Amino acid sequence: MPASERPTFRHNPYVEGLAYRIKTRKKAGFSGSVRVLDQDTGTEGPELAYFAKTREVDSEQFVKLYADGVDMLCNLSAPARNVLRVFLRAYLWDPNNFTDSVTLPYRWACNDYGYPYGRTTWIKGVNDLSEHNVIAQTEGTQAQFFVNPEYFIKGDRIALVKEFKLRPLTERPVK
Repeated sequence: MPASERPTFRHNPYVEGLAYRIKTRKKAGFSGSVRVLDQDTGTEGPELAYFAKTREVDSEQFVKLYADGVDMLCNLSAPARNVLRVFLRAYLWDPNNFTDSVTLPYRWACNDYGYPYGRTTWIKGVNDLSEHNVIAQTEGTQAQFFVNPEYFIKGDRIALVKEFKLRPLTERPVK
């Protein structure tokens, strides 16, 4: 869809009623088990084995890993993944950007952030990110976007979690 047909917003549609939970952890690498609590009922669930290892990465690798985490949740198209990486660079690397929006015209994406694809691919990626509620276009300009704080942070750490759940015995294949 052309940028003129994308929905626009006066205020960030993602921040209403948003609550943040801050978690801290002191160990750099550990394993163990924890009990999981159901937040709705308060009942204790099954035990969960937990393994963690901290790894330092450079800023490019951080952006790629972060984009991969968002993609894992949203199942983004290839153009959207590429555009998301540019948005993340613009959001994380701009020292003046402490807001809930990013101004990023296509020309800046190419010249300042190394976006190598054409304008049509850029528009496809922006549309896909908008449809997946990762960004929302602001009113009045086609180059400014609100970011969803569930996907964008001004931080220097991420935790990508893969959970493996054992099938019940009745569903396991018999050999």
